[in-house]
Amino acid sequence: MIAKLKDFLGVDIKIDKYKKRDDAKFGKISNFKTPDEWVRSTCGYCGVGCGLYIGVKDGRPVYTKGDPAHPVSLGTLCPKGLTEHEMVDSNGRVTTPMIRKDGELKPVEWDEAFKFTSDKFKEIQSKYGKKAVACLSTGQFLTEDFYTLGKFVQLGLETNNYDGNTTLCMASAVMGYKQTFGSDGPPASYEDFSHADVIMLIGANIADNHPILKLHIAKNKKITGKKPTIIVVDPRHSKTANMADIFVPIAPRSDLALLNGLCYIIFEQGWEDEKFIKERTSGYREFKSHIMKNYPPQEVANITGIDVKELYNLAKVYATADKAMSAWTMGVNQSSIGTDTVSAICNLALITGNLGKEGASPFSITGQCNAMGTREFGFTSSIPGYRN
Repeated sequence: MIAKLKDFLGVDIKIDKYKKRDDAKFGKISNFKTPDEWVRSTCGYCGVGCGLYIGVKDGRPVYTKGDPAHPVSLGTLCPKGLTEHEMVDSNGRVTTPMIRKDGELKPVEWDEAFKFTSDKFKEIQSKYGKKAVACLSTGQFLTEDFYTLGKFVQLGLETNNYDGNTTLCMASAVMGYKQTFGSDGPPASYEDFSHADVIMLIGANIADNHPILKLHIAKNKKITGKKPTIIVVDPRHSKTANMADIFVPIAPRSDLALLNGLCYIIFEQGWEDEKFIKERTSGYREFKSHIMKNYPPQEVANITGIDVKELYNLAKVYATADKAMSAWTMGVNQSSIGTDTVSAICNLALITGNLGKEGASPFSITGQCNAMGTREFGFTSSIPGYRN
């Protein structure tokens, strides 16, 4: 058996450095991975942003463990997160500034890189004007970094040409939230998945792309005493569809028709939350008139490929739940009708009163660990605090 393990692992586990010894924080770990210290960090892969402890030995990261105190991941990590430390030593990783000289990128000192960049900014703006430069950021900075970068671009470079790839890939969520609620701030958190009676996932394959979110759904039963009903809306039978109680294999680009069709049935059956609508919404009559005129069930069935009977069942499950969550990712956002679809998701939550209470909300799942950073602290069309 030892010989087989050695062949499989590529190491001799009888050698002392591969034996396990006690670590003060995480118990028994292989000797060669037992670090000198543990450094807290955040996983940079998906939008969950799991908490990490990076084990550092001889100044190099050698091990990754989950942070048990992290409110989202609760000490758990997916396979990507467990290997996060390997990126530091990956081949081709840039570790110093580089400037192209004679057609070839060459390493330089930081002072030279700063001066070169500053001089180029000045040269371009002097020749073409302040707006001749622009900045495109990421979704993997610290929130404070986003604020500082925004100040540098808008006050230092004196240009408003500042955006993030997060607002580009999530533009539908941004505008859908603004159109419906007047603000881009999501009205929920990952913890709400642990309290919902119904969870409807639209264009969201969390099993592959946000695997730790499954743990919040699994935790739901311990908190509420019963398993939530999981609805998966997706043209493709994904891994997430395998965990669904109700799988809705709609035709591509028919999400909007489906959502508005559900609103029609809810109005028709009297399942809307009249008290919530009266106290917390505006434009209700115009919205209802539009829905009842344009989205009869049979027409929606023709567009989506979903049987009328199934549409009624889906509407009943969602509308009669005490607390219903609806969540989506790029399957909705990166569509030519993404903004309207996000607004429809929000409208469905509003007419059923699924907002402003634990476990009930329309929730945009982001693609990067701090995708909200740019959106919270301002970009081309906003200033800090989701303000325009």
